[in-house]
Amino acid sequence: MRRSSHALFAGLAGMVVIAAPGCAETNCKLALSPLDQVNGQAPFGVQFDFSAVDCNGQSPPTIATDGTFWVNGPDGLPVDGAQVDVNAYSFDATHHFSMGFCPPADAPEGVYTLNVVSGNSSGSVAFNVAGKYDGSPCFATRVAECGVQCDKPDCGGTAGCCERVGCAGASCGDDGCGEPCGACDDGKSCGPNGKCSAPWTVAGGEQDPRGVTTDAYFVYWTLDSGGAVKRANKDGSEPVLLGAMPGWSIRVDSRDVFWTAHTEGKLYRAAKDGTDVHPETGDPLPVELVAGQQDPRGLALDDDHVYWTDVGDDAVRRVSKEGGAVQDLATKQQGPRNVFVQGDHVYWTNSASGTVLEDGTVNRVLREGGALQILAADQVAPWGVYVDDEHVYWTSYVDNGQVLRMPKDGGTIKPELVAHGFVNPRDITGDVTSIYWNAVGPQNSNGEFNAGSVFQLRKDLSLGQVLAQDQKWIGLMGLDSSTVYWAASGTLDKIFFLDGRVLGAWKE
Repeated sequence: MRRSSHALFAGLAGMVVIAAPGCAETNCKLALSPLDQVNGQAPFGVQFDFSAVDCNGQSPPTIATDGTFWVNGPDGLPVDGAQVDVNAYSFDATHHFSMGFCPPADAPEGVYTLNVVSGNSSGSVAFNVAGKYDGSPCFATRVAECGVQCDKPDCGGTAGCCERVGCAGASCGDDGCGEPCGACDDGKSCGPNGKCSAPWTVAGGEQDPRGVTTDAYFVYWTLDSGGAVKRANKDGSEPVLLGAMPGWSIRVDSRDVFWTAHTEGKLYRAAKDGTDVHPETGDPLPVELVAGQQDPRGLALDDDHVYWTDVGDDAVRRVSKEGGAVQDLATKQQGPRNVFVQGDHVYWTNSASGTVLEDGTVNRVLREGGALQILAADQVAPWGVYVDDEHVYWTSYVDNGQVLRMPKDGGTIKPELVAHGFVNPRDITGDVTSIYWNAVGPQNSNGEFNAGSVFQLRKDLSLGQVLAQDQKWIGLMGLDSSTVYWAASGTLDKIFFLDGRVLGAWKE
């Protein structure tokens, strides 16, 4: 698994932020700013902001793979033997990049200059190197590229990462320093056999899978336009049809499976063992819990109730698992999306009203109802939500999307940026140590979203990895103790999805 320092998680090692074509050097300026210390080596790690505000109204800087960069020393000549890593990413209207610079051991102190060129665009900026380089590991981008810094003697005394000393791309076992070596490429993860593994298909040939969840034995999923709810062993064998109607979000408890059918405006329940069937035909016969909803989407459970968001009616509601009267927990919302129950509260995201994306909110209310509490206001299209004992996490579903968090009880603390630079991040979930989210990716010229990804990041924001790439119309996710599962609706053929899949990948 290739890992990343969380602050640079959106970047791609070796890419360079460069001014947009036509932006002259005097108009797009490189501005120096300090980089957070990495193992106390901050004098040799520098971060730059490539400002787009003075670009004569042209497009902001873009990430260019054909850029080159080098460093001149105090004498004005290129520094031979220096290690330079650039990790590029974008955030808001300004593009930033970080450079890890390790000069040769005999390099003098003084002013050095970073030079960047791509096509007809170029830039340069001076920075100061104070003190002598002691051969310690390189900085933030090298951590991001290689995963684990290691300066212990049993790593061979090599400056840099353990990946460079005894970890091959086909192995993700111990690196000799008590850490996984982080050698898997993006889109693969480390399996229990110590080998890098690409995601595998649990169920293929499905028509428009959307929601996924698990228990200790099975994987459950919904098909939206395919009109079905299914269960199978975790290797995909012995599939069972639990319902023959469309489904979106899906959740299970110890006895039953629950799902929203947004096109029907209903919520259903069925026995997990498949025994809710018609007495004469043997066809699935789920229990209709709720009808008359406008567009039920998000779904959550506690011991006694089912909770959901109705996007069409701008409401958050609950009902007993046995059915009965529906209770409004919140009305007059603005596009409520996902919902999560934790402790005494129900949490959800309001994606925004109309075309104004910046007025989204993250909210909560007591499970039995009460006064609504807005935890975070003025959010940009918040979508997925996940809550643990300390924090509420959410995604921002836009082209330059983010993952954010804040204390789950609210207060005056502003939301913390966890990761950014993802194209349309959507669902999010978590376990004890990590959070997991997916990003739909950009829309291509045919109107398809075929570049979806799945990500994992430790909650202490230390290390992350890309679990899957190039997913088609990626949907919702589920977890068990070792695996993250997700739905990928497949190829859109006019109005129908073909070759949809339910997939899995090893967690860290």
